[in-house]
Amino acid sequence: MSTSAKPCTKRRQFLRSAGAAALFPALWLPMIGRAEAPFQQAASAQFDAAARAAGKAPARAGEPRVYGVLFYADWCPKCKVLKPELERARLEDQLDNEDVLFVRLDLTDETTSHQAQLMANALGLEDFYVENEGRTGFMLLIDPTSGQAIDRLTKSLSAEEISARIDSALKKLI
Repeated sequence: MSTSAKPCTKRRQFLRSAGAAALFPALWLPMIGRAEAPFQQAASAQFDAAARAAGKAPARAGEPRVYGVLFYADWCPKCKVLKPELERARLEDQLDNEDVLFVRLDLTDETTSHQAQLMANALGLEDFYVENEGRTGFMLLIDPTSGQAIDRLTKSLSAEEISARIDSALKKLI
């Protein structure tokens, strides 16, 4: 069995090498455009957000005016109280139809924490991620253009209070 694994390993090593790229440009040429597009879009989005924050560009339709970032873990007792209230507020007051991007940074284990860190970095929220050092059981309402926290929602709030705070955050950013 170990001898049959060697040809596959050698083939994979060859395909990963520069030799394979030289012999099979079709393997890497189509990937160039796909790899660049997300980076170009991200750079464009960052530029547009910076221009809007400086008052030089209007907000675009379909862009979030507020990020609702939930710092969550399956094992967190505070999360178990806050999550149902958030869900009820989102459902009853149709908050998902507002210009709020709800994001859950799941810190349950090493894998989900890694993915949460990637998401925070992608949204420009790395400072909040680092600053909170793995704490869970709360939601930050963040202005995406300025990167400033507007409010902090905790387990002590009812669904009605959560809705009112989100509505207030949206009104501040008109």
